[in-house]
Amino acid sequence: MNGEIFSDKIFSNRQNTFAALSDETTIENPRHLRKAEQRLKWDQRQLSRKQKGSRNRDRAKRKVAKAHRKVTSATQGLSSYTIVSHRSRS
Repeated sequence: MNGEIFSDKIFSNRQNTFAALSDETTIENPRHLRKAEQRLKWDQRQLSRKQKGSRNRDRAKRKVAKAHRKVTSATQGLSSYTIVSHRSRS
């Protein structure tokens, strides 16, 4: 294989790397997406407990909108990678 590393493991949950490319570079595991999703979930629960028409509900709505933006930007960041899995047949 002449020292090349191919991306056989993609999106492994327990690994530190998202993928290993043939030029020996690695892409880190996207933990920021999971954290952003958890934050969105928590903010939505907090919003549901607020009284309709209150100022605190307006603040909570802004927090939920911000959390949605973070999740969206995290997923768009991952879609910029095009990874093809290669396997050696020898």
